[in-house]
Amino acid sequence: GNAARIQSLLASDIDGTLLASAAEALTLATSPVREPLLRYLVAGGRLLLITVNRLDQAARSDAHLPRSLWPAVVVTPNTGAQWYDLTAEGQAVEDVAYRHGKLLDAPERAQILAAVEAALSRYHTRLAEAQAAPDFTAAHAEFLFRKAREQGQPVGVLPAPVVDLRGEIEDGSVAQISVMFLSGHAMLEQAYLAAHAATPDLRAQLLQDLEELLPAALRARLDIKAGGAVTVDIRLKTVGKHQPILEGL
Repeated sequence: GNAARIQSLLASDIDGTLLASAAEALTLATSPVREPLLRYLVAGGRLLLITVNRLDQAARSDAHLPRSLWPAVVVTPNTGAQWYDLTAEGQAVEDVAYRHGKLLDAPERAQILAAVEAALSRYHTRLAEAQAAPDFTAAHAEFLFRKAREQGQPVGVLPAPVVDLRGEIEDGSVAQISVMFLSGHAMLEQAYLAAHAATPDLRAQLLQDLEELLPAALRARLDIKAGGAVTVDIRLKTVGKHQPILEGL
């Protein structure tokens, strides 16, 4: 049908929807949906991209669309906390009014980061205790070293956690705080510990610690979720992938 006549808006995630996975480097070049999507946009339809990715990652999804179609694309990165219209020149122009009530301000950010630091300290203490337990045998260690060799990763030192401030603006507000609490070989240790029945779920305890350490009034306004195998995402409850759809209709 004529998408322009019915003023159609197609809302879509990126990874696992437009693209099979993030491993495709966020490009539509080889996506099976590229040609149908092109026909839809040429007919006058609009595309609303909703993604947990940052703007610089998400905007590359349009790199293999003709420039003439870029103005038909809206990108809402950081789980829909911000809204960017694309121009034919490839610029992303933010709708500043849209982000109202969706960002963590600078004081809230500081409170969350303090809680994250304390929770990570507890987490690494528990991880060290699990590794030192009597049932963490030489067989466990052999497993870790073998996996590390297979993946070319070092063994022996816990890497520092990575805290990613997504959607940061000039006043220090952010759309989302993502914490990767393990990386490198430590991911292998977590995988083994998680599979070991005698070991508690260390990430569940990390999430529980965050809830305890955050001020109650702030915690009530936050959405804290596991965002991947070793990641925790923190944002306001007013943010979500459904929000751009509600406000874009």
